Amino acid sequence: MEKAGKVKISLKKADGSVVVLKDNLALEDKEVIDASFMSAKALKSFFEKEISDCADKKLMMSLHMKATMMKVSDPIIFGHCVKVFFKDVFAKYEKVFADLKVNPNNGLGDVYEKIKGHPL
Repeated sequence: MEKAGKVKISLKKADGSVVVLKDNLALEDKEVIDASFMSAKALKSFFEKEISDCADKKLMMSLHMKATMMKVSDPIIFGHCVKVFFKDVFAKYEKVFADLKVNPNNGLGDVYEKIKGHPL
């Protein structure tokens, strides 16, 4: 940044629609901002393979991410892992989760919080 200011991070989808991921992100003078692209399909395939491998070998799987550094992308990556790990639950309760606005990007705690008291 040549001077302090605010930026917006947006995702342009394949259908041409745009989703704002982060708005009014304040940046300091001379701060560097960067972006990258990752295939969600490839990421989910990777998680599927690794989760299966851990289960087959009776290993514990752990995913560690430093969300303080990557406030936009890491929660999305983590959300994909939650959905893959609990794919049967997300498939079975797809409509309920949609109605309750469950967001796996907020972790499994969001599922627990949103279903609390719901008869499912």
